[in-house]
Amino acid sequence: MAIEANSSDKAVIEAGVKHFTGIAPFHVLLVNPTLAQLHAEGIMLQQEPNYKDPFKDGKANKITFWLGNDVVKVPMELFVNPGAWKAKKNDKVKWMNKIGQDMWSEVQANGKPNPDDFKEWHKERESFFQCPRGIDDLIKFIQAWANVATDGIVELDTVEAISNGNVAELKEMLGVFKNNRVRVLVSIRDEKYPTVYTRYFGRINPESNAGFTKAINADYGDPKGEYSIEWKEFKAGVHTPDALADGGSASGEDNGWMNADGDDEDAEAGDEIAGINPDDIDDDLPF
Repeated sequence: MAIEANSSDKAVIEAGVKHFTGIAPFHVLLVNPTLAQLHAEGIMLQQEPNYKDPFKDGKANKITFWLGNDVVKVPMELFVNPGAWKAKKNDKVKWMNKIGQDMWSEVQANGKPNPDDFKEWHKERESFFQCPRGIDDLIKFIQAWANVATDGIVELDTVEAISNGNVAELKEMLGVFKNNRVRVLVSIRDEKYPTVYTRYFGRINPESNAGFTKAINADYGDPKGEYSIEWKEFKAGVHTPDALADGGSASGEDNGWMNADGDDEDAEAGDEIAGINPDDIDDDLPF
């Protein structure tokens, strides 16, 4: 008999694919790619990607950015919903201006927001447009990726088209910002699915994790899956919640700020800072 036995406590089976978790800089490689484009990047998915949201019968659209660094390539998913982002309990809609500031206000007869709803910090007031749901997160991502300065312009020409699934303008950015990188937090769901946290996106310079920690510690800010703040190889059951070392507490999940009745429990971080009433938030999407 010849059996190369080991103690039952010793790990002798290596995982086929290594995963990594934590905050790290990434290049943006692809936007809503085809299967052939994925294969050309060495991302060997088996089926043609679907960029319609299955939970809403295709009414919402998915924007998938593929991010890559020296060791891993991961998808980052944002969801956008065509049309005005309407409040559920009043006549307000969400507005955004060309420097990324947002607000909630009624639509006046002239098609503009009610001037009484402006806050003292709102600038570029003539540039406010009705913001489809999800476009605000997209703009925050672009601000970090393109390294837009405070009060710098981040104005999309095709907001309506993007909200309807046409990402041609975003694909153009791949070439324009090909040398730029963005810092993101990667968690691992079910011990095998990399997931990019979309409540905060970081800059390369200055390299700070404070914004990530603040977002995680906010209500309903916890990432999905297991995660680390330090970039490291993933090992199941040993990571979460080192992001909370500053004494904060987290609840809920990334993009999971809805209560059991389907009502939005809290505004996103920017709205919360601006003093937005959570009742202004619609529940048109499942995230």
